[in-house]
Amino acid sequence: MNPALLELDSWSITGPSRMLVQPLNLRVQKGEIVGIAGESGSGKTLTLLSVAGLLPPSLSAAGSLHFHGKYARHCWTGREDKEVLRRFRRQSVGFIFQEPLSALNPTMRCGKQLLECMDEEHKQRKLERAMSLLMETGLNNPERIMRSYPFQISGGQRQRLMIAMALANNPELLLADEPTTALDAELKHQVSALMTDLCRSRGVALLLVSHDLELLGSYCDALLVMQNGQVVEQGSAAHVLSKPSHTYTRMLLECRPSLDKRGHTLPAPGELVLPIYRIPESDASEQLIIRVDQKIFPSEQKPVLQDIAFSLRRGETICILGQSGSGKSTLARIISGLDRDFDGTITDERHESLPKGMIQLVFQDPLSALNPNQKVLKILEEAIRHGGKNRSKGIHAREKAQEILRDVRLPEHTWNAYPHELSGGQCQRVCIARALCANPEVIILDESVSALDPSVQASVLNLLASLQQQKKLGYLFITHDLDVAAWFSHRILVLHEGKTDALDATETLMNAPPTPYTKHLFSFR
Repeated sequence: MNPALLELDSWSITGPSRMLVQPLNLRVQKGEIVGIAGESGSGKTLTLLSVAGLLPPSLSAAGSLHFHGKYARHCWTGREDKEVLRRFRRQSVGFIFQEPLSALNPTMRCGKQLLECMDEEHKQRKLERAMSLLMETGLNNPERIMRSYPFQISGGQRQRLMIAMALANNPELLLADEPTTALDAELKHQVSALMTDLCRSRGVALLLVSHDLELLGSYCDALLVMQNGQVVEQGSAAHVLSKPSHTYTRMLLECRPSLDKRGHTLPAPGELVLPIYRIPESDASEQLIIRVDQKIFPSEQKPVLQDIAFSLRRGETICILGQSGSGKSTLARIISGLDRDFDGTITDERHESLPKGMIQLVFQDPLSALNPNQKVLKILEEAIRHGGKNRSKGIHAREKAQEILRDVRLPEHTWNAYPHELSGGQCQRVCIARALCANPEVIILDESVSALDPSVQASVLNLLASLQQQKKLGYLFITHDLDVAAWFSHRILVLHEGKTDALDATETLMNAPPTPYTKHLFSFR
């Protein structure tokens, strides 16, 4: 029997004070695709980093790691033979990081970064190889990509560039850490299919980390499920997902939103499944009327938004769907007042201008949206003092901030913590609380749950539904996740190339898409 390409025996990772990954066993054959699922803190990324010898100095790995049947000590010491480790990283493994914009050098052209990854010495052959890689990864204008900086290309193009860089030296093992988190539904499947097809055609093994169990089930041969640093379930992907034996795996599958769960809260740890209040269409008065005739960026000639008009009622959620570049975030900035350079109007039902604070925006990345030098309570007190129609000062601001923190169910021990001391879900609750400080009638949520773990996402969505019921808030919810849109929205607005492609009730639109583009978009559910 041929030895496995990668074999981990009793492999564990230890930090300064405790063991972060409990001993695990894993075999990956040549050309095999293995998924690792689990939530933040489960040890998925640490396991990937340890295989590539990229653990920080404060962490250490123990156990045995065999590559092609040979004991690869350098992968867990990282100090004894730097040249062997460097050669292993460049030639044997390729790494695709979660956020390509952070992983790429913003001051260096994409072509130069790709060429730097290649060991080929002959300049012309190296350039031809780079162009071929870009074409192979679906970048049909490689000349433009080569001369562009990372911020000048789309998220999907950056992710394809990262795949090209990872494959530059024909590695035998590809390590991918959440490579599709920030991509829209179509791009997520395109990138996943591209990555797995390239691996299968080249005989490259793939270790794919994700908290999206459905995606792993579609593309992986085998699957590991990790919880708190321990493998709780392991086997073929089809068997694990169709007949999960562990309660944690079942919870990850059950807490995903879907159309058939509409009208009830999502199953989340420690929460009861309850009916959700739904607004009667006849009783819902209009609160916000949006009309965007045209929006053109100074550097562009073609409008990025054109002929968009709709109203949002009190207590209603409209989900805005569309591919990357369709104008969703630009529309959010216009409605929230962050971008006033457009032709059109944003008014209330009396066609009057909006009072300050009526519309609030919750951003996609909560950690970068919060002041890292202020504690949670201070962040909210400042928002109460300076924003909205019911400003408060001093002790009243603090009392109101504490009341809002209770509303968003943040435990008291987090109130005097800095943002970096909180989990992703807790940070997002702080951002929601800050938006509530202005007593808004409308909240815009721009991909506000896309990067959260399944159970945390379910908990935050339940919170948003509860707040909407209590305060009759209107939500404009921008998302790439069609399942979230199916569960959460009353109506769906589909944008395509800056124009309204479809606008209708959620069930109507999902069961009978009226246009070819909307039908194509919903095919990725």
